[in-house]
Amino acid sequence: MEKKFMDKSAADQSLVAIENLIETYSPEFESIERNGVMSFLRKLQNIVASNNTLILKTINELLPLNFFVDDYQRGYKWMPQQVTELLNDIHEFELGGEDFYCLQPVVVKHHGPESTGQRGRWELIDGQQRMTTVYMILSYLEHNKYSIDYRTRTGSGEFLKQHLKNSLSFKDWDEFLNQHINGDQVSHLDNVDNYHFYTAYQVIHNWFSSEGRFNEAKDRGYWLDKLLNHTKVIWYAAREGTESLDKQQSI
Repeated sequence: MEKKFMDKSAADQSLVAIENLIETYSPEFESIERNGVMSFLRKLQNIVASNNTLILKTINELLPLNFFVDDYQRGYKWMPQQVTELLNDIHEFELGGEDFYCLQPVVVKHHGPESTGQRGRWELIDGQQRMTTVYMILSYLEHNKYSIDYRTRTGSGEFLKQHLKNSLSFKDWDEFLNQHINGDQVSHLDNVDNYHFYTAYQVIHNWFSSEGRFNEAKDRGYWLDKLLNHTKVIWYAAREGTESLDKQQSI
């Protein structure tokens, strides 16, 4: 029994290594116009996914990736309390040995260029609330970050990319909208996702600006290091199905 467990553990580690290698070198392979190479990579990814392998990944390892939230999802809904709890949890986590703070599972599915018409991207099946909040934290701290696009509502992805940082200039959501509505035309930015993005980003700003939380600049750097290198997600990559069944399989 013990030998079987050890054999399975070694096999899982090998699958983790394969997954991480694919993730590291996939952008370079995608620049090669050879269908055979991309087909080979897809088969490797499906081998890993079909073994239900759970992989621990740091936030830093996710930064080169491109995510999207498909239109069947409910959108971003975290309230100020949940955003504050995440910030506090990382702040209060003390580094020691191999310890890390776990953000719980992130369930994804890889979509290659042949199905998206562009560079391969990861569909966020579960975990969009945490991943979007971390995206906004990294944006506030002016650090490199992964990309994330929302297909749930028109204008959500645009708000995250183009208006998130500037939204701090407005005292409330109505003032922001009034600035971005032309005449009687309702702004495409006026949706529930963007309202929650705006509110969460205000919470992040107020939390980092709280007097006495960070006495020196290096303290904020220490917090960022904990987020990037000592905060991990439980990464589960589902297998990509045929195009006609793919969305139903995700749901």
